[in-house]
Amino acid sequence: MPELPAESHSEDPAASGQSGEFPKGKHLLKTLSVILFLGLLVYTLYERATVLQQMEHMARDFHARLLPPRQATELVVIRITDSDYDSLFASTSPLDAGGLGVLLRAIAAGRPSLIAVDLATAEPQFHVLASLEDEVPIIWARESASCGSLGSATLGCPDKSETVLLDFAGSQRPDSRFGLVGMERDPDGVIRRYHRYFEVADTLRPSFATAVVKALREEPVEPTVEPFFIKYQPLPPGVFHQASLVMTAAQSPDFGQNGVLRNRVVLLGGAYRAARDEHQTPLGEMFGVEVQAQVIQSELEGGGLQPVGIDVIGALLFVNSMGLLFLFQLVGLRRAFWISVAGIPVLGTACSFLFAGSAFALWPYLIPLLIAVLIQQLYAHAIRYRDALIAQLGGKV
Repeated sequence: MPELPAESHSEDPAASGQSGEFPKGKHLLKTLSVILFLGLLVYTLYERATVLQQMEHMARDFHARLLPPRQATELVVIRITDSDYDSLFASTSPLDAGGLGVLLRAIAAGRPSLIAVDLATAEPQFHVLASLEDEVPIIWARESASCGSLGSATLGCPDKSETVLLDFAGSQRPDSRFGLVGMERDPDGVIRRYHRYFEVADTLRPSFATAVVKALREEPVEPTVEPFFIKYQPLPPGVFHQASLVMTAAQSPDFGQNGVLRNRVVLLGGAYRAARDEHQTPLGEMFGVEVQAQVIQSELEGGGLQPVGIDVIGALLFVNSMGLLFLFQLVGLRRAFWISVAGIPVLGTACSFLFAGSAFALWPYLIPLLIAVLIQQLYAHAIRYRDALIAQLGGKV
């Protein structure tokens, strides 16, 4: 085998960690082609197959499960449990209006700043409860329905395709006293998002959480029908109270002065099996009132997380990929490799926090592409090293 020339024993600049030369011609073209191909693949999966969106949802769920309970909140949740359903309402559905009135008066005795009622009150018997608003502001949950699902066209349903508002307890009150409830499920059946407004009969109607926040604060809530991600995080243990125990506590003479409800936002809802109001969430199975508590808390904290559009994702993919490409040209192969290994997860997490509000939300988009660019760069440097070695051997292998 021919003997190598003396200069062949010198260390390759790329392997030694020194600055290498900018890849010329076909090497640079191949790198840019890989970035372009992977970017188009990400776009296709995002727009068509929704695979990456599903992975994003899983990443958001994982982050939510890692969060500790919130430290404090102005929200108090009163749940009607199975035992309350039996003892206070004689296991009847819809709930007895008289029993619900007694419970609401007990809550009002605690002098909360607002009561939000997440219960079905569309029956005429509940209209008598509207007078309770003279004691404390109440926001009522209201539902909408397709005219077709109501059986036939009526006075309020000229067309079966129309969507109309169902009645509710405060039917004689202004629109500001109710909010629409609605649960948007993703294809896997998990509730991750909510709406601030719903379009009903060509009119924007506030959601239940939006109506609550508008009643508490003067600043306007942007009227948009775009979805927001719920900021799922466990609520403090002291937030939840059982309805019957609240009624017992209300008998205390100082309940209105030193009770747990004073100056708090009280959310009342059902947590009994007969309501059939259980939903899958990133934190596990929850009753509807518990989901509404998460939505209201998200709004109290300034609003939920906005979905990241494909344009932002595309810009991040391009900038980060090009940054990684130039890193391999500014520093040597060895140093660039270790910076990439340590930096790619950090970069993915930082971009996720900054643009998605969740630690891992953008990992499915950024991490695979950056790893692919890293592998391509290692391959390109290996080819360059092989070409240099062949050149030193005089074209002989």
